Amino acid sequence: MERCRDEGQRLLDAGEPLLAYDTLADGLKAFPGDVTLRQLLALALARSRASDAAVPILHDLLAQGHVDEETLGLLGSVYKDLPVHAGSSPERERHLQSALEYYSKAYELPGHGFWSGINAATTALLLGRRGQAEALARAVRDQVRSAQHADPSLAADYWHVATLAEAWLKRRLEGLEGGGRE
Repeated sequence: MERCRDEGQRLLDAGEPLLAYDTLADGLKAFPGDVTLRQLLALALARSRASDAAVPILHDLLAQGHVDEETLGLLGSVYKDLPVHAGSSPERERHLQSALEYYSKAYELPGHGFWSGINAATTALLLGRRGQAEALARAVRDQVRSAQHADPSLAADYWHVATLAEAWLKRRLEGLEGGGRE
């Protein structure tokens, strides 16, 4: 099981979601109830541009009580991808609303990471909810800065730097669109 997880993750990291899917699907034949394998399979589908196929896998995990940041965040991610294929504006809006709901739930969990919060901020901005986007971006910025203060080596971590940049950009866009200056 661990070998399948590691290989699937390695293939995803290498940009090979189709090969990762095959590896993870084989692993699930032997270990059908493994939560991490199922999450990684959904991620492989999403990265293969098959987000719609990932949705039932992730909803099944939620129905089984796996209400964790990874599952909720992955649901947010696949719903954020679905508007690209939406046939109508209301359908696009429904997908984005679902994405915001799942990202927000993930960010509200105890011990949450910053990634679900910055994605919630992005999705709120896509929905035109500027105040919510700015509040989330500010909270994430403060969370990342606090982590970097506690561990200065994080200031060079790619994800910390990228998240701070994204939070700053969202706040900056809010200032420009709102007519304010920073």
